[in-house]
Amino acid sequence: MHPHQDRCVVPAADVFVVPDGIPPLRAALASNMETALNAVWDAQVSAGDRVLVVGFGIIGSLTARLLQAMPAVQVDIEELHPVRQQFARQMGFALADADDKGYDLAFHTSASSAGLQRCIDAVGFEGKVIEMSWYGDQPVTVHLGGTFHSQRKQIISAQVSHLPASRQSRWTYQRRKAVVFALLREAAFDQHITDTVRFEQLPALFDQIRQGDLSALCWGIAY
Repeated sequence: MHPHQDRCVVPAADVFVVPDGIPPLRAALASNMETALNAVWDAQVSAGDRVLVVGFGIIGSLTARLLQAMPAVQVDIEELHPVRQQFARQMGFALADADDKGYDLAFHTSASSAGLQRCIDAVGFEGKVIEMSWYGDQPVTVHLGGTFHSQRKQIISAQVSHLPASRQSRWTYQRRKAVVFALLREAAFDQHITDTVRFEQLPALFDQIRQGDLSALCWGIAY
């Protein structure tokens, strides 16, 4: 979480040593993995749940991967970009049909009003929507008529900076980080970094991303 620079001074308590056996590029997923793990905790997923993940960027894909590993949990993906749809298929996920409904849970990571509305409409009675998107100063518009109140649906904010209330009495950020790196021992997570760029190329890459370039799931940075 520290700004990119060659040397820095940080409190020793803020440092977490990357365990042996985890490649540096995969270790770079740690912060995003913490976000995904926190959201899974917030959702209180149960064995056998039907789950929809809307948005298959780096956060959505890591969340889907964690859900995929849970007993009998069915994970469907909704993603508009054809390249990212292909990434989802390559990782073994099914793409949801536009009219699929009755999900127990929906995780929203697309940072769009349409994506959030899709999640609200997709969950069934007392279903939960886990909102993971960051909107900044972008306004969001959703329709809370229809089935939202009559079916007692919930929208839950997931934010990585705080541990869920159910864990705060026992868990620390260091313990959560240890779990994240235990998860990252799985080589399959290398699939989530689909391209690399050199540090000096980042300004041009950021311009491409702002113009809608979604040709990679996640870019690794070579310093």
